[in-house]
Amino acid sequence: MSWIAAVLVATLLPQEVETPTPTKRPTPTPTPTVVLADQGGQRPSGPRTGAALESLKVFELGRGDVDLRADIGQRSAVLCFVQVLDRNVAPILRGLDDIDRERALGDLVVRCILISGDRSEGERRLAAVNGSLRMRSPLVLSTDGAEGPGAYALDKDCRATLVFVRDAKVVRSTGLLDPGRQDIAWIRDEVQKLDGPLPKNEEEWLAKLETKMPSDVGTLRRELVKAWVAGRRLEERVAQLEADLRRAQNQAARAPRGERMAGEQMPPERMPPERMQGERMPPERMQGERMQGERTPGERTQGERTPGERTQGVTPAEGEARAAVQREGAPPKDEQLKTELRAFIAKTNDAATTDRVYERIVERAAMSADLQGEAREMFRLVLSLGYGSERARHLAQSYVDGKRPEKRGAGR
Repeated sequence: MSWIAAVLVATLLPQEVETPTPTKRPTPTPTPTVVLADQGGQRPSGPRTGAALESLKVFELGRGDVDLRADIGQRSAVLCFVQVLDRNVAPILRGLDDIDRERALGDLVVRCILISGDRSEGERRLAAVNGSLRMRSPLVLSTDGAEGPGAYALDKDCRATLVFVRDAKVVRSTGLLDPGRQDIAWIRDEVQKLDGPLPKNEEEWLAKLETKMPSDVGTLRRELVKAWVAGRRLEERVAQLEADLRRAQNQAARAPRGERMAGEQMPPERMPPERMQGERMPPERMQGERMQGERTPGERTQGERTPGERTQGVTPAEGEARAAVQREGAPPKDEQLKTELRAFIAKTNDAATTDRVYERIVERAAMSADLQGEAREMFRLVLSLGYGSERARHLAQSYVDGKRPEKRGAGR
């Protein structure tokens, strides 16, 4: 039994247990998180450098659905994907158009591609922007929806993405978070790396173009005539813009301080001596003179009486209330649209001048949805109050209806 007791004692008594010394494991080095920093308003967006240029399906006015990749071929190209079309992106479009015109004699391809989730709305904006900017290579619309072509990996947070291409391969892709005029300088630097510097004199131009010039004398003459005509048209366009600028500056200088915008109600006794449409009026004729386009009192309906007009059985308050019902639309808040409105409804405008002002209004409105709304309400105001010439009212109605206006001479 002694051995049994020994076993029991050994089992019941506490025993020293050797605690193993823990093995120190090396502390793992944390993997650094890669953060794409926004440097100067730029971030990676678009296909990687060295990637082959993929198919790029777009819609182009007058051509329909085309593959821009096939148009580019092996030529160098600058592609600008416009992910947000607003006033910040507009300087980029103009800057690229300048580059396109400067290098028109070479092989460089410059195309701007609008990204839109709604194709119908995209096509409408396409027509408006192309009608106002008149770019050498018109803006086209991506047919791949709101995120653009999947193979191009566009960053959805960017407002625009630029892709530079040589020999059908991507040289650089850059996304712009806050695009503007400040980007034009580095874009020009990239284009020069891509396509070489522009020739500085006739000898350099001849050396650059000699191999590309047609050898046939007749074809060469036709090309020279086309270049001459294009140069004359450009000179005429510059002269028109300078004349429009002088006219707008003169009208702004003549406008009385504190003058109200067209369509805002103003009592006759407070009417300024110089009216919105730039017409001088003798003080003795101020009270009874009608605004341009307004019908005679005999042609008005009861609800069309002007504010403060006293007629039998109608008080001034009733007249004001009825006139307010007839008025539609509202003056714009944007300062540029205000200036263009004054120029648009000027009585001295001919049809060509009215068309040019209208183009500037459309170009300005295309910068954002808010400006489009202001322009639409502005044109509704012009129509309801009968301001401007017949051509101006036709253009205003076309904008409100979302239709393309008739060309001058087609009944207008």
